[in-house]
Amino acid sequence: LYLEHEGLIPTVDAITGRGWRTKSWTTKSGKALGGVRFNKNGLYDLLTNRIYLGKVTYHREVYEGEHDAIVDPKIFELVQSKLKANR
Repeated sequence: LYLEHEGLIPTVDAITGRGWRTKSWTTKSGKALGGVRFNKNGLYDLLTNRIYLGKVTYHREVYEGEHDAIVDPKIFELVQSKLKANR
């Protein structure tokens, strides 16, 4: 969606239009968390998180994770380039 809309705010608007919200869960004590609308900062954090590439970051170093990637590296790099160009 970000590559289609080419900006954080239009992408957040598209996500909101689809009715998507952040993950929701209930703590052991019964407190409900999450399930809120996406915002520009939260979307940016998702789009720049290398965990989706099957990598982990520790003390600013990036390492191969023990999990599989769920985002194609080419798409991830296209998004990073677009984010950088839109600064």
